[in-house]
Parts: sequence; structure tokens; C-alpha cells
Amino acid sequence: MNAPPKDQYSTLRKMSAEGGDERNLANFSISLGQRLKVISLVITIAIYKLTILPYKKISEKIYFQNWTS
Repeated sequence: MNAPPKDQYSTLRKMSAEGGDERNLANFSISLGQRLKVISLVITIAIYKLTILPYKKISEKIYFQNWTS
């Protein structure tokens, strides 16, 4: 039988009940901030690919057509 996955919050609660370890709590908050940075970066890249890149390609085609005609 597989054990259920450990809840990360339950381990934090257990540590705080035992007197707490501030370093682990600080690491948890840093990792959350890094996750938010990565998520915002991924969203920014996705928006760039969906909006700016198609316009660049279209404008290059128009410029090339004007230049060759």
C-alpha cells in the first residue's frame, strides 16, 4: 500500500508546535516567491509569443513585399 503524500503545511505546523524552525519557514517563503517569479516569467513569454511575434512576422512580410515590388 502506498502512503498518502505528505502535506507540506502539516510539517510546518508540526515544526511550529515543536518550537519552530525559522530557517525552514524562511526557505518556504523564498521558494513561494521564486515560484511566483517563474510563473510570471512564463506568462510574460507566452504573451510575447502570442502577441508581439506574429505582428513582427506580418510587418516583415509587408516590408519585403514593398521592397520587391
